[in-house]
Order: sequence, then structure tokens, then C-alpha cells
Amino acid sequence: MSKYGFANNFSDSTPDVEFEDEPIDVMLHGVTSAEEVVDYSALVDRVHPLEAQSTPKVFSLKWSKIRGRMHGMRWDRAAFGALAILSGPVSFSVVFVFLLITSAAPELVHAQAGFISIDCGASERNTLGGILWTTDSSYTSLGLNNKTEVAASPPYDTLRYFPDKAVTKSCYVFNTTANSSYLIRAGFLYGNYDNLSESEGRPSFVLLFGANVWTNVTFNNDSEVVTHEMIALATSDTASVCVGRPSTTNHDPFISSLEIRFLSSNQMMYSPVHQSFLMMSNSRINFGQEDSSSVRYPDDVYDRIWDSDSRVIEGISTHNTIITTNNTVSVTWTDDLPPSKVMQTARSPNNTENMSFNFLTRFGPGQYYLSLYFAELDNSTSQRQIMDVYIDRGSSYQALNVFDIRGLYNTLELFDKNFTVAVGNFTLLLMPNENSTRAPFINAAESYFLQRMDHSTFDQDVHALETIKLSLNLSNWMGDPCLPVAYKWPWLDCNSNSSQTRIVSLNLSSMNLRSEIPTALADLSALTSVDLHNNFLYGSIPSSLANLRNLTFLDLRNNNLSGEYPIELNNLTDFRVGGNPFICFNNSCIVAPAPAPVLVQPGPSESKGRRDLVVGSVVAAIFVFVAAVLMCALYKCKSRKTKRLFIAHSAHWPPVPPFAEISKSVDCGKAAHTGGSEDVPVYSFADMKNITNNFENRVAAKGANGALYHGTLPDGQEVVVKFLKPNIKQTPMEFLYKVTPLSYVNHKNLLRPIGFCAESQSFMFIYEGIQKGSLHNYLHNIDRHLLDWKTRLNILLQVAQGLEHLHSCSPGIIHGSLKSANVLLSGDGLLAKVSDFGIYELLSDVEATSGYLDPEYFSTKTLTDKSDIYSFGVLILEVVCGRMPFDRSLSKDAWNIIEWVSLRYSTAEV
Repeated sequence: MSKYGFANNFSDSTPDVEFEDEPIDVMLHGVTSAEEVVDYSALVDRVHPLEAQSTPKVFSLKWSKIRGRMHGMRWDRAAFGALAILSGPVSFSVVFVFLLITSAAPELVHAQAGFISIDCGASERNTLGGILWTTDSSYTSLGLNNKTEVAASPPYDTLRYFPDKAVTKSCYVFNTTANSSYLIRAGFLYGNYDNLSESEGRPSFVLLFGANVWTNVTFNNDSEVVTHEMIALATSDTASVCVGRPSTTNHDPFISSLEIRFLSSNQMMYSPVHQSFLMMSNSRINFGQEDSSSVRYPDDVYDRIWDSDSRVIEGISTHNTIITTNNTVSVTWTDDLPPSKVMQTARSPNNTENMSFNFLTRFGPGQYYLSLYFAELDNSTSQRQIMDVYIDRGSSYQALNVFDIRGLYNTLELFDKNFTVAVGNFTLLLMPNENSTRAPFINAAESYFLQRMDHSTFDQDVHALETIKLSLNLSNWMGDPCLPVAYKWPWLDCNSNSSQTRIVSLNLSSMNLRSEIPTALADLSALTSVDLHNNFLYGSIPSSLANLRNLTFLDLRNNNLSGEYPIELNNLTDFRVGGNPFICFNNSCIVAPAPAPVLVQPGPSESKGRRDLVVGSVVAAIFVFVAAVLMCALYKCKSRKTKRLFIAHSAHWPPVPPFAEISKSVDCGKAAHTGGSEDVPVYSFADMKNITNNFENRVAAKGANGALYHGTLPDGQEVVVKFLKPNIKQTPMEFLYKVTPLSYVNHKNLLRPIGFCAESQSFMFIYEGIQKGSLHNYLHNIDRHLLDWKTRLNILLQVAQGLEHLHSCSPGIIHGSLKSANVLLSGDGLLAKVSDFGIYELLSDVEATSGYLDPEYFSTKTLTDKSDIYSFGVLILEVVCGRMPFDRSLSKDAWNIIEWVSLRYSTAEV
């Protein structure tokens, strides 16, 4: 595995080597006690294995590089200098060019400038080991701070935990430089911070990096410190580390520390990250360290943690020859730049024995990256070590002479970029070459598990979503919105293929959103569905949404939107906009009042009375408001030159003449006085079966008082038959006596019955057929036609006129069941006709639709003309707001339309 060297140094096959002695295990201690946290030596990860990738067995010369590869092993580029010297006289110009080119080695920057060190849960900044640690408030908006219940040193004495069970993942987001590599280290100490009993177990949750599952975090005891470390490439200007909420435990996920270290923009340093791999730290060993301490910053400017071999390799003392120097050891000619401090020590066996190490892996079978570091430190003898290197009885380099290639005090890096481990460990064997008189040696080693990096959500979608989050105050949602799939944001859906992941659906209904509709929605170009209903959104509907070519569903119901209805959205398959009273249709707009209401906070003794007063005032204000609109619509606002209607201060309204005087005693037909029925056809039950085709042509809608059927009279007239429920309290004769007067009521806005059936318990009304259907269908059905504002006002006016006519009869007629389903529309001009009036008197119990019935009825059990006025007020709100009077799909405080409007009025949102 030579990066630079001679072809005859390689062997295509490993020689027949006898492993007589059992190799020494490299024990990777994944955890430490809380008292030993200063070493941060726990580098334990768990990820999925990857498929093996072959390495070309070729070498080539390119400029100052001679690159040779055999079994994936290679030398670093300084071997070129050795080759130039060993190959004989070299002209000064060649040497100069060589020095000029190689002087471009990576430049080491001051490490603190590229460090982010987060003491999670801490209340103030502090300095540890020469590194400035900050609080986490700048990196996450989620979670709560806490302290551990066990003795621990910073940063493990505090933590941040995330109790919000609605959030799938809680993240730390930090700025990065795209296409640069970073070392990321996360630390955890449970410390029983939540005081849960042992029977409830210990936390277990998933650690995430961007779109990738990093590892599982588990604990063996309360005092255990667990750290996970990786090297990754930043693919954009931000990156995120998240903890995923588990679904099978009472414990909340948490984190104690997070360290981010900028490494390099050079593609040579830890090169697999530039080939779409995550490098999970498996081991990092400093051979020859005389004590068990670790080497890190400031000795390693990248703050990698190098564990002493005596700490992590059991039985290493059998190779008891330690070589050290105080001279600076150069690492300039390496790709991965180990610290000089680590290269100042080496370990060698006694005499000319073999050295064998069994590297245990925490990741199981898969692809690994291994770097071995060698530097000649002994200048007391002319004898040099020549060794043969074998990895797992596969990759090999023979006759390695470090001094011949590097000279004294210079580091040589020998590495295998991508070798396969078939079981849970691999073996490193160093043997003295047959021409060597000295034992082999090694200074340092690193090993990493390679995990294929998953692609993130499409960048344009992510940036658009960040803008949308800011507009809608959705800061709790962080990290990659779509990936990993098990931890995506629950209010969106995504579509993934082999190359990218796109956001295709947003469902932000009933999330208490209070802003304008973000124009950035139009940047989510793959959207097919957007649901924003039942919020407090205001402003106009962005016409730019029409640019979303894939959009088929848009639900904006029950908000405070205003402005022109964008005709560009007419092509949507399903567009819902009801419940926005200030939307304009056909240049006929109603604009919300400019001044906000002034709310006075009541004292304790006034709260109940003031609350009742507020509710009453709200309802009264709504009626005044709508009455003004109705009058203006009736007289077309003659004093205005524009077709637009503006609702502002009442002083700005032109004078409007009152409604025409209506007699308080109106003759509603002779039957109203005499009860005669000579002109009203009465049909038998057999006739009704023929008229309705044996009651098979049922209307989809079902009233509170009975079922509806389509029918045809013998003369061909289309009719609708209302078959009352069997709770009539009259005999057939009494029934006809009561209902016949209803057929003589004559008003263009009333749908009078044109026939009856009264046999035994079969009581029916026959009405003329209305082709346009009910007002309820126009307001609430998915396939409804949109009603412009002028049409809505005209319908309400006609209902008011019909109701006034009923109440003006002598004796007056109480409707008793006024609702949008009983307002039928006919003709192209949508003439409104009120139906079902007077039926309530026939029933043993009033069965009104939820939301319409006057609350006083429940105490008095009597319906009056005031009951009809109350129902009409509810109908006004239903038409103005475009929502059902009673809707259990909303939050409980919004079920009833009057309470819903009152709440919005009291919070200055109406």
C-alpha cells in the first residue's frame, strides 16, 4: 500500500506467514467513569456495514507525485524526495520545482478559530484544557437545562434534555464551509438527571447527523460517559447534529457536549469523506506513550484524541521497547497530519520479534480506513529497521525502510483507504524483513469505519423551508426536514429517488399560525398539496402559488385572509378558501377594519359580568356589522362611485335608507284563517311510492326532521319529498289541519309545500324541485361553486325577507329550524327560498342541527320569533365566515361559531 515507492516493494499475495503468537487485542474502551472524563477516550459507534470496493493495483507518475497502490496501501508524497536523492544527481532546477510544489502542503491554522465547543445545559462560558466552551443557546431553541445527579467534571456536569414528545428530533445547527471536512464529537453522561427508577431502565435513543443515522446511544450505568466521534464533509453552509425521540421509552433524549472541529478543505486529508463516506472513529492510538494520558489540543491542533497504547491495548507491555525523542518530528509529508507530539514516541518489540495487534471493531463487518504512521527516531546507530507490513493477512507492504524513504524525524504515512473486515476485528502484523537486523516499530495508528453518506433533502427546498419556518414561527423544527424517514417533520411529506429528495406536501392546519402566507411556498417547486386551514393567517393569497405546476390541492379555509381572489389558482383540482370573510370576488371586496379594538382587562370581581358583556357585545357588533353590509348591498351603495365595499368606521358610510315598512299583520292566505284544504292535493302512501319510485331516489343530504327523496308528479313536475321521522304527535287529520295553512304562504323567498301525505305514521311534504341545491352545499361541499361577496349578501337579504314575511303573518309562523340546509337556491341568479318552515310544531321533540338552536329553548322548551332571529344570526356568521356553526374537527374552544368569533374579536383578530 505505497503512495510512493518501488514496484518491487509490493507483493500481490501475502507470503506464507506463520502467526505463532496470539496477536495482542487492541481494546477500545468506549466509556469512562465520570471521574475520568478528561481523556474523552470513548470513541464507540455503531453503523451499518458497506459493500467492499476494489482498489486498482497500479501506480503512476504525475508532476511531483509517484503514486503506487497495491492491495489499497500507499505512501505519502514525500517519498518523491527520497526517490530523487536515491536515483542520483539531480539538477538544481528540478529540486527547486520539487520544493516549490511540495511547499503547498496544508497550512495549519490556529485551532481555536475553527472550533465550536458546546457545554450543553451550562449557564455560562468556561475554559477547559485551553479550549473556550460556550453555552448552547446559540445553536438550538429546544429543550431544557438540567444537572446530573452524579459527581462529574465539566462539560459532563450539565446537560440539555428534550421533553417535547411532539418533536421527532431535536437538533443543534451550526455554520460550516461547504466541501470542507469536520471532526464532530458528541458526549453523553446520563447521571440519572430525570430521577427515574431503575425499573424504567436507562435512556436509549438515536444520534443523527443531517440526513444520516449516526449511531444508537445507550448506557450501562448512570456514571458512564459515552462519546461518539466522526469525520464528515459539510455539503452546505450549515450542518446539524440531532437526537431522535425514541418511541419505546419514557426517557427523553439528551446531550451533554458537542464539539465541532474544522479540519481542512484539502481533499487529501481523510479523503474518503470527499467520496461520500462518513468516517466513524474506531481507534486512534499513540504508541510508546509512557503513561496512560491522552494527547489532544493544544498538541494536536485539530483536537483529535490520541489514546495511549497502554490504555487501550491489553498486554502491550510485552513489547516493552519504547523509543522517544525531544526533537520535532515533521508531519508535512502526510495527508492526515498527525501531531508531532504523537510522532515523538514509538514502540518496538524486544530483539527482532514480530509485533501483532488485533484491532477490535465496534461496528462489525464492513469497510474500514486504516492509517499507520512511522518516523525514524533513533540516530545512535547506522542499522535501520526494514519491516514487512500485513493487514488482516491481505493488504501488504514488504521491505519497508522508513529511513531510506523519509530520513530522520520525518513522518511516513502508510494507509489502506478501503479494506473489508469480514468479522468483528482485523489484525496488523509487523515483521522484521529478512535483511533487517533490528525489530519493527510503529508510532501511531488510526482506524475508521466507512459509512456511505445519504444525500440530503434538495437544497432549494431546504432554503425555502427555512424562510417559511421564520415567517410562521416554526423554530422548533430543525435538521433535515425529510431524512432520515423515521425522523422527518410530521407536517410534511417527501418523495425520494436515487438522486434527490423533494418536499411534496405541507399540512400546517390548526397550528395557530399568525402571519401572512409566506411567498417562499412558491419556491417549493415539487409541492402537490398545501393545507393551511384553521389558522390566523392574514393578508392576500400570493398569486405566485400558481407557479407551482404540480400543485393540485390548496386549503386556506378559516383564516383572516383578504384581498383579491387570485384567478390564477382556478386551475387547481381542489382549492378551498371558505371562512375568509374579506376575500374579494370579481372586484367586489370587503376590507377588514383598520383600527384594532381596545381591550380593557377586568378586575377579579368584574370578570364574570365583563365576560358575559363581551360575548353579548361581540354578537351585537357582528349583527350591526352584517346589517350594514346587507343594507349597502341592497341599495348598491348609491353614493359610492366604486364597486368596492369598505368596512371601516361607521362615520365613513354614506346614509342608507331603512328597509321598506312591512305590515305587522299580513294575510298569508285564507287557509291561515280557515284551515281549508280544498286546493291542496293530498296523496296516498301508494301514490307516494309511485312518485318516488318506491323511495329509491334518495337525496344524499338528510335533514334533522326526516329524509329527502326526488320524485315526479303524474303531470311530470319534478318535486322533492320530505318523509318526516315517525315522531309526529298528531293524527293524520290533525296533521293536515296544521300543515295546510303552510301551503298558502305566498312569498318569492319561501318554498311552500304543494302537497301532502298523511297515512298512519307516514307523514310527508311535497315541494317543488329546486335544481341548484342548498346554500349549505354551496358553502361547505368540496365540489361547491365559489360565491362572491355580493351574492352572499343578496342571499342573506332574501332569507331575511322570507323570515320577516313568516313572522308578519297573522297569526305569525315560527320557522323553528332555520339553517343553511333549509335555504334552497334556484335559477341563474340564485334566488333564495326558505323551506321547512312550521314543521317543528308537528314534532314531539325539536331536533335542531347543532349550533343553530337558541340556547334559551333548553330552559323554556318554547320556540319564538326570537329563536328564528338567533338562528338567522348564526346563519349570517356561517355565510360570512364560510365555516360550519358547530365543527368538532377544530380545537374545542372553536367548536361553536359564536364562541369562535367572540374569541377572535376579543384577541383583536376580527
